[in-house]
Formats: sequence, C-alpha cells, structure tokens
Amino acid sequence: MISNVFKMNDMSVLLYCFVQSSNNSHHSVLTKLAEYMSATQRDALPQILARLFLYEGDDISADLYTFYYQHAARALHQSSVTTRTKAISILSYLVRIRLEPILPLIPVLEKQIYQDNWELKGQLLILTANILLQFNMQESSAAGAASTLSNAKDTEQDLDS
Repeated sequence: MISNVFKMNDMSVLLYCFVQSSNNSHHSVLTKLAEYMSATQRDALPQILARLFLYEGDDISADLYTFYYQHAARALHQSSVTTRTKAISILSYLVRIRLEPILPLIPVLEKQIYQDNWELKGQLLILTANILLQFNMQESSAAGAASTLSNAKDTEQDLDS
C-alpha cells in the first residue's frame, strides 16, 4: 500500500468516502485496514480510525462500535503519546453513543494525566466533558421519567377519586 503514514491517512479517508455508507461496508473496510496495518504500522491505525470515525452515521452498529472500542482500548497501552491521544479522541466520540463500556477504562485513562503532553491532556479534558454530559443526560432522563411516573400516578389517583 503506502509507506508514508501521512499519505496513508489521507488515502484512507479518500477510500472511505467512496465506500457504501452502511455499517457492514464500513466494518469490512476497517477490518481489512486493521489487518493490513497490524503487520506493518500498528501505531498509525488509531490516527486513521480517529479521522474515519467522523464519517460514521448517527446509527452506528454494535459491531462497528465494538471495533472502534477495541482498537482504542488497545492503543491506550501503546508507548507512543500520539497513539494514546488518538485513542482517547476515539473514546470521546464513542462515549457520546454509549457511556457504559468506557467506564472500565477510567483507571487506564487516569494514568494518562501525568503525561507531559498538551494534546493528550486536551483530549482527556474533552473526554471528561463528554462523560459528564452523558451522566447529566442520564440523570435528566431519569428525573424526567420519575416525574412522568409521578404525574401518571397522580392522574390515576384523581381518576379513582
């Protein structure tokens, strides 16, 4: 394929734009890309995945979510700060879809705080903000559901009276 990582990144985006916009097609292309890169340039994969995630639709499949999650979780253990930074940016995208799978990674993410890299710390702040937003949305929806349930019970009691 391409030996230059920067060219590979751009070529991957170009290729991805011409793939059919379905979860199965995207998953197939990403799997092939990961297979190719695992043998040659494993550290470059999270960089490419972070860019390609922006081309995903709102209704991402469970398989595609798992694919991105697994590669981001693996990349958190790489020695390259850039690779870990891109992994955190992928997790920032994923947390907007589902929060629960990200929570077990908090101890690993907590260790990243002590890194002396501004971009990594910035991505950690973005991830933290997205997690807090998800907690707030869950709390708001739970409070709304409780309020609706309470209103329904009050209405039922009024009808019985």
